[in-house]
Amino acid sequence: NDERTIDFCYDPKTEPKRCINKFAVCVPLIKVGDVSKNLDIVFLPDNAIDLKPFEDKLWEHINLLLSVEPFKSRKNQINFHFVKTYEDFGYYNKGSPIDLNKIILFTEICENTDETLVITEPDVIGYAYEHLLVSTINKPWMTVHEIGHSLAGFADTYFVFARNDGNPDPNLPPYRKTNIDVGGCP
Repeated sequence: NDERTIDFCYDPKTEPKRCINKFAVCVPLIKVGDVSKNLDIVFLPDNAIDLKPFEDKLWEHINLLLSVEPFKSRKNQINFHFVKTYEDFGYYNKGSPIDLNKIILFTEICENTDETLVITEPDVIGYAYEHLLVSTINKPWMTVHEIGHSLAGFADTYFVFARNDGNPDPNLPPYRKTNIDVGGCP
């Protein structure tokens, strides 16, 4: 069994940090090879109430992801892990900032994390920044969409970023340009 546990000493409001004894387990869902040579995707539940049905639903996300390219042809190069925790990372609670430091601490119990997917139970607006993504447990397609932002640098296609003729506005900075569906290849 590859399960690993850790107790966390973390409190962003105190210096020095004091121990709050958080418990989490990193469970490999699919492990096809060496974590240092493969893409390692870690699912991190945000404030989950019941982990068993939550974990069962993650398979919808994994199966959908592995059914589309480029993941489909690279199934043997992707490991999936699940951090079993009831921790509140703040994303589901509108008005409360997501706690990036806490997310990093919890994902580090899984060896060599490449992509972290914070998964919420309530429906939320998806989010992707660098190698951190937020999706909803009931929307596997949102996970595919957000991982496209993270891994491939895809941008969303919004009309506000394009001119009236549908072509991208050349005056926009690169991070605000539309994806190739509208804007074409750079």
